[in-house]
Amino acid sequence: AESPEQGAVHRQTWAALGEALGRLPPLYREAFVLRHLEQLTYDEMEAIVGLAPSVLKVRVHRAREMLRRLMGDALEGYSHHEPT
Repeated sequence: AESPEQGAVHRQTWAALGEALGRLPPLYREAFVLRHLEQLTYDEMEAIVGLAPSVLKVRVHRAREMLRRLMGDALEGYSHHEPT
């Protein structure tokens, strides 16, 4: 179970992520949301947006880099390694 302190940190992190996502350029936001929030594969994303998986991987990577810069310490300690 999550402690009240952990819950507060978790909520703050999600709030910071939502704010940072709103600041991303739409092309990068779309790719990030489809990959990480909707948890689609790159092939599924290709079917939706009509772009090659290689292009989508670049957009997701750049979105993560932008989010790291925008969120700063809110992502401290967060590590996500996705399968290719």
